[in-house]
Amino acid sequence: MMMPIQQMLFQVQVPSNSILLPTIEFNLELVPNDDSKTFEILSDHDVGYGQSYTMNISFKSEYDKNEYGNRFRATHCVAEADDTAVELVDSHGCSINKKLMTDFVYKNGYATAKIPSMFRFPNSKTMKLECKLSICQEIQPSCDRKMDDPIIAEVEDAEMIAHLLGMDDESVQSAVTDPMQSVDEKPTKSTSTIVHVLDRREIPLRNDVTTKPGNGITSAECFASDEILSLYAILFGLALALALSVVLNIWCCLCCRKKKAEKEKRRKSYLFQNECWITGNPTVEITKDVNRKLF
Repeated sequence: MMMPIQQMLFQVQVPSNSILLPTIEFNLELVPNDDSKTFEILSDHDVGYGQSYTMNISFKSEYDKNEYGNRFRATHCVAEADDTAVELVDSHGCSINKKLMTDFVYKNGYATAKIPSMFRFPNSKTMKLECKLSICQEIQPSCDRKMDDPIIAEVEDAEMIAHLLGMDDESVQSAVTDPMQSVDEKPTKSTSTIVHVLDRREIPLRNDVTTKPGNGITSAECFASDEILSLYAILFGLALALALSVVLNIWCCLCCRKKKAEKEKRRKSYLFQNECWITGNPTVEITKDVNRKLF
C-alpha cells in the first residue's frame, strides 16, 4: 500500500537587507592613477609610497556581475601589518579619513575608492589591504552613515597611520583594535591583496618598450621626461647668459683700460712740453751776452 506523498514546506528567514551566497567571490586590485610609464615594470604587488591609486573591487564571475550588478556594498576595509590593523572604511561603508581613502563609488559592477597618497606602516613596508562585502537586496547609498553615528576625527595628512599606531588614547584604539568585527550580523565575504610599498628612490625610472618592425624584437629605450629636458634647457640658457656676461665684462674692462691709458699718455705729453718751453728769442739773447763780454 502506497503512502500519500505529503509536500513539506520549510520556512527560512533571510535578512531583508543583505544576502550572500557561498559561491560569490570578489577581486581586489590597486590601479595607479599616474598615467606615466613609471609603473609598467613594477610587479602587481609593488606600489609607490606617496603615489595616488584607485582600489577596485569587482566580482570574479561574470555571471555574478550580471546577476547582482551594483547590489553589493563594502562594509569594512582595513590595512594590516605586523599584527596591527587600522580601519579605513567602517561598518556603514564610509571612509574613516578621506585623506587615506575616499568613499566607495559603485558603478557597472565595480566598487572604486581612491587612495590619494599611498601610505605605509612605520616598521613594515609590506601590508595587507582587506575589505568585507555584502550582497544587498535593497540598494543603499554608497555611504550609509547616519548623522549621529560616531566617527573618528580626521587627522592632518596621510601620515596619521604612524600617529595612530603610537598613540594610547582609547578613542584611537577603537579604530586600531580588531576593526574587522562587524557591529551587525550581515553575512559578508572578504577579499584582500598584499602590497609592498616602495620608497621614492626605489621606484625605477620610466621607460618605453618599443618593438622594431620586421623582427619582433623588443628593446627598452630610456627617454628623459619633458620636465628634465626643460630643466636642461633652462640650465643651458643660464650657462650661456653667464658666459656672455663674462665676455662682455672683460671687453668693457679692456676698452676702459685702453681709454684710460690714452688719457694718461696725453696728460704726460702736455706736462713734458710745459717744462721745456723757452721764452723769447734765444739767438738775440746769446748775441747780447757775447757783446757784453767783449766790451
